[in-house]
Amino acid sequence: SALTLDEMYLEPLVFLFAQNGGRAWRGSEQVLTLMVDLKTPLHPTIDRLIAKLKKHPEVFDPAVNPYAVRVAISGSRPDPADFGAFPDFISFDGFIDVEYTPQQLERVAFISEPFFSYSKWKGDEGGFTAEDRQVIAALVAKSHRMGKPIRFWGSPDTSVAWETFRELGIDIINTDRPEACTLYFQGTKCL
Repeated sequence: SALTLDEMYLEPLVFLFAQNGGRAWRGSEQVLTLMVDLKTPLHPTIDRLIAKLKKHPEVFDPAVNPYAVRVAISGSRPDPADFGAFPDFISFDGFIDVEYTPQQLERVAFISEPFFSYSKWKGDEGGFTAEDRQVIAALVAKSHRMGKPIRFWGSPDTSVAWETFRELGIDIINTDRPEACTLYFQGTKCL
């Protein structure tokens, strides 16, 4: 049977924090972000998630532990006007074209956009046009002016794409190949 959210993510994070002295990485100042992509209606799904997170504030609430996991909600999410109705330890995936108030923007973890809405590039050598590069670079710049990192979902997942995205200043690279992507950026070039 399929593993649950608790079995795959929450319980291992609780164990990890216990082993690492209240941090994702022992002795590290880095903070881990857990993106939860809700594929079902917001309520009651988010309510159940919040109840699970509240059981371990030392792991999931930055007000309790400054090194706590940052939980960012993607997929089904509330209208920005309703962000304040949720606990402060929950943040949300944002959109580039939404005019957020300063209070709403504080609750946005990062900007996420569908790559295929801006480019048809498949991640091959030479296929990324100057026009595509200009469009993506403008989106990256706009997100950075908002003070937010940006990621593109539905993007090519090749080493050529990873390098291009790094060059463009894309902060979060989506990949279904995390080991290969990690090795690539550590200097071991993988395809």
